[in-house]
Amino acid sequence: MDNCRFPYSLQAGLSNFRKDGKNLMANIRKLKVVLFIAALLSVWSLAQSQADEFPKWPVESGDFSTFSTSPVPFEDGNCIGSLILPDNPTLAEQFACYELQRYIFKMTGLIPGLKGRDKTYDGRVIYIGRAADQEQLKKLKGLPDDSYIIRSQENKITLAGKTDESTLYAIYDFLSQQGIRWVIPGDLGEIVPQRKTLIACKSRVESPDYDCRGFMVMGQDFFPGGGEERGWAPINMDDYFDWFLRNRLNAIWLAEDKSYDFGAHRGHGWVQILGHSYGGTIAPHQKYFKDHPEWYALVNGKRVPVCTLPPMFVNQLCVSNKGLRDYTVNLVLDYFKNNPQTRAFPLSPMDGPSFWCECEDCKKLDPPGLDWSKNSTEGNISGMTDRALNYANEVAERVSKVYPDKFIEMYAYGYTRQSPVKEKVHKNVFIKYANMLPGPLGRSILDKDETLKISEAYWDEPKNVWKEWREQLQGWKDAGATLAWYNYLEWDHPDVTLFWFYNTTDVLKTLNRQYNCKILLGETENNIMVSTMLYNVLARTVWDVNTDYKEVIRDVCNKFYGPVADEMYNYNMLMDGEILKSTAWKEKGWHPHQHLDISLSALEQGQKMLEDAAAKVEDDNNLAKRVAYARFGHAYLTYVHTLNEKVKTKETERIARLAFDRANSLRSKYNIMIKLPSVQQLKTFYYPPIIDEESVVIELPDLWDFKKDPTDTGIRDKWFEKGVDDSWVKISTSRDWTSQAPGSGYHGVAWYHVSFDFPTNVKINAGSGLYLYFGAVDGLVDVCLDGVKIGEQKESVGAMWDKPFSLPLPSDIDLKSTHHLMVRVAKDDAAAGIWKQVRIMAMDVSKEKDKPASTQQGRTNW
Repeated sequence: MDNCRFPYSLQAGLSNFRKDGKNLMANIRKLKVVLFIAALLSVWSLAQSQADEFPKWPVESGDFSTFSTSPVPFEDGNCIGSLILPDNPTLAEQFACYELQRYIFKMTGLIPGLKGRDKTYDGRVIYIGRAADQEQLKKLKGLPDDSYIIRSQENKITLAGKTDESTLYAIYDFLSQQGIRWVIPGDLGEIVPQRKTLIACKSRVESPDYDCRGFMVMGQDFFPGGGEERGWAPINMDDYFDWFLRNRLNAIWLAEDKSYDFGAHRGHGWVQILGHSYGGTIAPHQKYFKDHPEWYALVNGKRVPVCTLPPMFVNQLCVSNKGLRDYTVNLVLDYFKNNPQTRAFPLSPMDGPSFWCECEDCKKLDPPGLDWSKNSTEGNISGMTDRALNYANEVAERVSKVYPDKFIEMYAYGYTRQSPVKEKVHKNVFIKYANMLPGPLGRSILDKDETLKISEAYWDEPKNVWKEWREQLQGWKDAGATLAWYNYLEWDHPDVTLFWFYNTTDVLKTLNRQYNCKILLGETENNIMVSTMLYNVLARTVWDVNTDYKEVIRDVCNKFYGPVADEMYNYNMLMDGEILKSTAWKEKGWHPHQHLDISLSALEQGQKMLEDAAAKVEDDNNLAKRVAYARFGHAYLTYVHTLNEKVKTKETERIARLAFDRANSLRSKYNIMIKLPSVQQLKTFYYPPIIDEESVVIELPDLWDFKKDPTDTGIRDKWFEKGVDDSWVKISTSRDWTSQAPGSGYHGVAWYHVSFDFPTNVKINAGSGLYLYFGAVDGLVDVCLDGVKIGEQKESVGAMWDKPFSLPLPSDIDLKSTHHLMVRVAKDDAAAGIWKQVRIMAMDVSKEKDKPASTQQGRTNW
């Protein structure tokens, strides 16, 4: 008992008192001491976490000193008399016993004894893991590895799984039946009811619908009170491992090249290598190119390991090369040998833009009519699936002879999202489907309504995205694939509250039931602490795809929010209802990250509901903080919505300001830790200039003249005075130049040109002036009109890439002449150029706030 804390010592004292009846006065004195200590304990326990009342898990050994135990009563009058582990328990089986004892103690104050270590009593016996009799374990035969059984019969209870990890699932299922919940990671998310008696457990055999059930988590939490300069702390990985395990999830990764091992006492979890592996995990050119140039892409007759197109990813490998294939097989075999817990190894092409090999042997692997080399100048092509899959299939076949239960993972993404034409998928290859854009969030992936087309900002024509998903998925199914889903959530604003319940459950169920999807592990970057309901819905649905998400939300609200459960449930249902009925996806440029599917009026109604709930629990620190996470996520969501409103007014700006201030106030008051993209956006309030559509004088056309200036000589050679010639090409100004053929992959300086005439009936009201209004330009900007520089936008690209700005036109501009507008844009990386509507507007000249602080106006020539 040396390693046990004060309350445990008290229990030992009570036990000793019961044993010692010889010395009455001594016992009375002991009793007085014990009662006095008990009185102190009752006060002390109110301020102490119950987790501190039980010895910490000794990870190194799993051994504990003898516990002071008692029979633990059930409601039916029976009791738990003892726990039994197998003769040679694994560390995970010992941890399962520990968790069962600890949580029963937290509920009842009593600890059932482990046979052979603690004192045990008559009553029901709980058999843990492999201690269960063979008759019960046979019921798991033929089921997935993570299956488990809970069986209650007479005086015997079985809690056992096919694996160490699933034995722990059985323990947590038993505890969940007692009312325990783990809603978010850490103490704040743990709900443990106080019980005098336990509830009789329900017998059942459980199997997961998905073999891998995992999320990506962003590992940095930033402190409140400013921007990223305030610093950050890493998340508590033990809290996250425990939360995942207790919710029957088995994989977690932090955007690195492998998922995490939960530890032997937690059954390890799903461990795999993942990511774009060509030229990275497999054959890094820094190590192998000198000796084996033949392993790398043949581009225009030369072996080239690195793409010349920004951002200069490595090129794809020469996957037909026998030497490369032999090396890959040996690499994978060695990795599995040295990392026996690893279940999968990736053979996934590099991200794009990058070049594919043009050698004849590689081309023979492609379907008829596909010639990669005709597209090599841009690095863009689809349908490279067959050659990549041929490579993965051979490696999988050869590795499976040594490790028949290991897998090769290959992305269906970018170049390889389309299903193969010639190849079938090897049984030891799983295909990870990655499609970044969903269809309408309130409509099923199986909805065959042909009008369900969305029009992303960069698309020339609307697409029926759900139909595209179905066709691609069916192609992979026909090729014999076991699918994985690389799901995306909301990477732009990871700390808004997401209410994508219907979409998430619908896609998970459809992929599993219709397309043989067994693995979930993608880019779910959102904050579990804020999108609490969605992650609980995800966790339960990925285990059982027939889960009713509304029942999950009801259960979580009841347990997590207590006295304001109804208010929080109604709030979540209001937001859910808005998404289900939304038609925002019909608007040009819709994207789920704009958060326009929930109306502003509903957001304001939700805000009031949250404030009412907060007022009712303000005296309970835990409940107040739980509600505060929801309030923060809602405020941030409202702010993002107002930034994306199609029509911006003084009222939407007012709502944005209130939401921004509320989010930061809650963050500071409750020490809410958030992710880096959110920190940067919530550092400084911004709202775009308000456009009065009646003030629009000219909508400048989408197509402008375009010319690259790689040597940056346009100013010196006075391009702004000379106009355009045949060396200029047409380009759209509704998307960045880097995503279009004339400028694909190009970085540096480029020029835009357009000519315009004013309408004959244009009138400028007194007190107004004409302004150039740029919807957004990604890069540093200089603007010339009729050969004269009239202004620039040189504020930080990181701050201004997606924000509008305005520049005044000369007050004496001739309204009857044709004018020539030139815009010089400089950007050295990522997307670049004009990518939103440019207008000429009549605006109140007093609105200086509409111009970014660093924008300079004037008629100063270069």
